[in-house]
Amino acid sequence: MSKPDLTLSEKAMLVLKAADDPSQIDAVCDRYNIERDEFDRWCQAFLSGGTERLVTMDKEGSTSRVESHVEATLDYLPSSHFLLRILARLIAVLNQRDSYTKQHSDDVAYYSIEIGKHLGLDSDTMQTLYIAGTLHDVGKIGISDHILNKNDELTSEEMELMKEHPRLAVELIGTEEGLQDVSKAVYHHHENYDGSGYPEGLAGEEIPLLARILAIADAFSAMTTDRPYRPAMRVVDAARELVNKAGTQFDPKLVPIFVERVLKIPLSKLQERS
Repeated sequence: MSKPDLTLSEKAMLVLKAADDPSQIDAVCDRYNIERDEFDRWCQAFLSGGTERLVTMDKEGSTSRVESHVEATLDYLPSSHFLLRILARLIAVLNQRDSYTKQHSDDVAYYSIEIGKHLGLDSDTMQTLYIAGTLHDVGKIGISDHILNKNDELTSEEMELMKEHPRLAVELIGTEEGLQDVSKAVYHHHENYDGSGYPEGLAGEEIPLLARILAIADAFSAMTTDRPYRPAMRVVDAARELVNKAGTQFDPKLVPIFVERVLKIPLSKLQERS
């Protein structure tokens, strides 16, 4: 079996996905034509040194040296890795409460990474972006089931309570070394480009880049998914909504990248009404 031609950020994404749901490891290996032993070595290398260790692994081309490195560093793993594993379990708990969240989180992470690829973000930033996309709704674990699973639109009071989930997420994720950028992206992903969003009312490029990316991915996933109180929008209609709100809700430079390069919908088509 030939070794798959995956980028470092793609390897990191697969490792994190496996950490979130270990039962999917065999399926991941089958889908991407990866030997299970090889994938386990990726996991070991990543946990012992992040993407930098994956780089070293690729350059060395020696599994024995990777394994000896893991044995030497296993007792000194950064606390952030343990925290991410705990957060993965929290995500699993949230998924049991709200079946929508699992697919939504996966979609947001995927769309965010696709935008990041077209921006040419480096592998460590892509890793941060993927984690932030996966965890962006983890704060909803602190929102009551009545609000989280309501079949109708939320009242203004309930919406105010729902707006607490970015703050709750940061409390769960923390701000330890290596997680500050994740927390920052998650905390600000409901800011609007014109300053009308929450929780801080930041505007324009005051909003962290990764949060601006998450905002687009989050909104598109939400619009194109069936919810109890409304059906999913067509992809082209959701794309049109993003374009219409570019410069107000969303970054006007990022929206065309997502629509034209990721969704592959020409902007001219969105001016056509069906």
